[in-house]
Amino acid sequence: MAPSTGRKRGGCPHRYFALGEVIYEMATGQPPFSGKNRASLIAAILTAVPHSITQLQPMAPPALERVAQKMFGERSEERWQSAERSVQ
Repeated sequence: MAPSTGRKRGGCPHRYFALGEVIYEMATGQPPFSGKNRASLIAAILTAVPHSITQLQPMAPPALERVAQKMFGERSEERWQSAERSVQ
């Protein structure tokens, strides 16, 4: 769940946040955020910064790290607003 999902703003940048989570987990073998229950997981998403992909997997390309970090922007405005912008 993207931090901005509960704020009911237009657009769909929360999908890019979810894609960032998938990329992160595929690259590292672990989720970017964790918690013992839903409340602690949501708190982690809102406050924690995931460990660097390249720190956990040194062979991962730095570009992958930059993509995931961009997708994890706390505010939806910090994430890509369209798939077209993500490939530029």
